[in-house]
Amino acid sequence: MEISKKIIELRKKRQMTQEELANRVNVSRQTVSKWENGTVLPDINNLKELSRVFEVSVDELLDNEKAVRDDNEIVEAINYSAGIVKKHWRKVGYVVIIYGIAMTLFGVVGHFMFRDFGYDPFTGELFDQFAIFHIVPKIFIGLGIVVIVIGAVLSIKDYLKNHRGYTHRQ
Repeated sequence: MEISKKIIELRKKRQMTQEELANRVNVSRQTVSKWENGTVLPDINNLKELSRVFEVSVDELLDNEKAVRDDNEIVEAINYSAGIVKKHWRKVGYVVIIYGIAMTLFGVVGHFMFRDFGYDPFTGELFDQFAIFHIVPKIFIGLGIVVIVIGAVLSIKDYLKNHRGYTHRQ
């Protein structure tokens, strides 16, 4: 329910006129009318006063049921996804390995593409402004190897967990 409708409902439930509500909240009757028409929203201080007058929480006044429902749906989706991942660590490990291989290949290709790039042809020294072309491929190769190892550990652990004779220590 919109706040405008909520204000109307709570005001009528307490058998108050717009003028009476305006006096209790210290605003004009026109302001209350604008709140109820939905043309203006009450500011935070007015929300606090309204919640005091109507004896409800600001949350109830704002009717955050939809937000709570949305939050619950998000939590359910996260739990569902976590359950799938928990059941299929080996598959997750394979995907991680594939990403690691892709990163490593990207680094190797970059290394070969830029291995002569930025070197002085006479002295053979690397110009400082081109050093990044030699560092980035090495970073990708290193990270790719680390990601491959992580994926392998996930896959192996899941494989061992799902076969007899393996006990998980806690």
